[in-house]
This record gives sequence, C-alpha cells and structure tokens, in this order.
Amino acid sequence: MTLALSRMTEGHRPAVLGLRVRDTQTLFVEQIAATLADTEGTRDNHVMLSGLDVIGFFQIDAMNKPRFQAPSAFELELHEVMIDAGYQGQGFGKAFAMALGGYIRTAYPAWETLVLSVNCRNEHAYALYRLGGFADTGEIFEKGHTGPQNVMRLVL
Repeated sequence: MTLALSRMTEGHRPAVLGLRVRDTQTLFVEQIAATLADTEGTRDNHVMLSGLDVIGFFQIDAMNKPRFQAPSAFELELHEVMIDAGYQGQGFGKAFAMALGGYIRTAYPAWETLVLSVNCRNEHAYALYRLGGFADTGEIFEKGHTGPQNVMRLVL
C-alpha cells in the first residue's frame, strides 16, 4: 500500500466525481459534486493517490477567515476528507493522517497551523486525526451541519 497526496488537476476530476463513501458515512461527508460546485475558487482541492488511482479527496481553505479561536493569524482549515469506500479498511486513513502534516508544511510553507472540525460522533476520524498529530482544542463548534464538532489543531 502506498499513498501520495497531490493537488487536484482537471485530469483527476472524473475520478474524484466517482468517489463514494459507505452509507454510514454520508452523514459526515457532503456529496462530492456539490462540494466541488459550492467551493470552486474558494478552497484548494487535493487528492489521495495509490499509484495512479485517485482513492480520496480533501480540501484546504487558505482564505484565512477563522471560524474558530485561532492562536495564529496564519491558519489553514481542512475540509471534506473522504476515502473511497472501495479503499477503506486498508490503512489509507492512517497513512493519510500520518502524511498530512508533512504535505501541508511543503505545500503551504508560510502557514503556522492547520485546523479542522470533526463531528463529535465520528470517533474513528477523531482517532485518526489524533494519530496524525492533531490536538483537541477543547472547543466545540456547535454549527456543524450534522451536529456539534470537536475542533482540532495541528501546529505546522
């Protein structure tokens, strides 16, 4: 199993649009076509690759409009992380969590922190982010579209 992270290109778009999550995860992840339509030009799109196969997707918001109690003026926000259902259970989530910090440090060298919010009921994702070095800030974001969310931060 190998995992690489990369900026999304137009060549990736058809595969990204074909990504699907398990039915139990649809509560936590928006439909990918809607995500792309709603965020085009306001977030940077990235892909997870295994070889040449697009197996996942995530976004980085670099607009620097903090929604949380930011300790830094230079804070990125992670959004819409998803791994295709066909690739789940093979260690890609763990590999993503472990690789994300280094990738972001290289792709966004001027930024100081990366923040995310994860639904309080999504214990699996919470544990993966902790594994990747994110710390729980203790802040709860009450305006999550599916309920309260833990706010987590990674110092870059």
